Amino acid sequence: MQKAKSRKRLRIKKPEKFHLKPLRKDQGTSIQLTPNSLESLTFRYHLAASFSNGITYGIYILHDFVARKTLGAPAWQLTIIVSLWPLANLFAVHWGQAMQGREKRPFLLGAGIFGRLILLASFLITSSEILIPFLLLVSAAASIIEPAQNAIFQSNYRTKHRGRLFGWAVSTQVGVATVVAFFAGKLLDQDPWLFQELFALAGITGFIQCYILASIPAEPRKRIEPDTTRRAVWQKLLQPFQDAVLILKKKNDFFIFESAFFVYGCGFILLLPVMPIYFADYLHSDYSQYGFTRGLIGQLGMVLLAPVLGMVLDRLHPWRFCSATFGFLLLFPVLLLFSTWSKENGLLWVMAAYGIFGLAMAGVQVAWSLGSIYFAGEEDSSMYQGVHVTLVGLRGLLAPWIGLASYQLGGPRAAFILAAFFFLTAMTLMRIGSARERKMHIRQ
Repeated sequence: MQKAKSRKRLRIKKPEKFHLKPLRKDQGTSIQLTPNSLESLTFRYHLAASFSNGITYGIYILHDFVARKTLGAPAWQLTIIVSLWPLANLFAVHWGQAMQGREKRPFLLGAGIFGRLILLASFLITSSEILIPFLLLVSAAASIIEPAQNAIFQSNYRTKHRGRLFGWAVSTQVGVATVVAFFAGKLLDQDPWLFQELFALAGITGFIQCYILASIPAEPRKRIEPDTTRRAVWQKLLQPFQDAVLILKKKNDFFIFESAFFVYGCGFILLLPVMPIYFADYLHSDYSQYGFTRGLIGQLGMVLLAPVLGMVLDRLHPWRFCSATFGFLLLFPVLLLFSTWSKENGLLWVMAAYGIFGLAMAGVQVAWSLGSIYFAGEEDSSMYQGVHVTLVGLRGLLAPWIGLASYQLGGPRAAFILAAFFFLTAMTLMRIGSARERKMHIRQ
């Protein structure tokens, strides 16, 4: 009888299943989940957020073509429009510093309200001039969301699984975006002004993404006390940039990695103002062709390869991974160059180019999102990703205008050749970083 009683006392109650809801304020930041269950919970949230953001991105990908074809934006104005996303990232380092060691929920909800739900007022957009401030707010919100979600994934995903799980989330997001972009293009062919309703829908799904991410329980890497030092406003504005420079000086490998990504980004961004003009004025494409090429063909590679390449990144150092990715991406402007010599089959060459683009960008997307976490090590990655995203803003000051100038002076061929040069240089820098890393391991 005593044995039976003792067994009764030792019975352990089965743990309750987790419900997808955020932590209450009175719960603080203490997480009572085992690593496996927290990782699984985070991944479910991540997939749901990626699905919602896929709808947003599938609609947003058409914004430059809407500006050119429906709103009649001139080339210089189109260049400003495509510059907004990288320029808004210029101050991401401030957000990264503000988030260090703090809850990410308020930042994500703020971005969702002011940078996504604002699109509910898209019925006011009747010209390209009015479109610009809306896109600026949307782009600014992205510079908050990126460092915030990365810090959550750094905390909740184990290193050996991080690339694979992130790859599946990217695949989900892009898979949804491809379908949405295709059907959005079909709708806009019927009525170009339906973009107002589509943008409003993107605002709702964008907010849902932010809310889901804000609901993920996560432990801040390191609690920091608020800075109470009395300083001038200009000093407070400059401080995050100074901290960013210190990080780049302290971590030489991170500096080389960011230099390579900066060069790659210049090649990518200089094509942003060129391609809508090329599609509209040279290829005379309609919305369906544009949505099919950029939205379906251009994203399909990410759907298929992102999970696989996430696992590859888990095994390879970012140097070798990015070197191969940039080398493959070099084919994108080369095929675009071929399209300029074949007027009858120009669109087919462009479709082939975007097929290569989608496959290469699967790797770029995974590396761009997770590279800073690798170099942060045990530190909070918010600031590292803030540096990473801020450099997008820095190249956004120059690259779109370089692209427009090359297009106006030498036509599309000049822009495509210049982009190829930047991708080749980025690949070379990654190879240099890889060789340097190998030498350091040999010395050790």
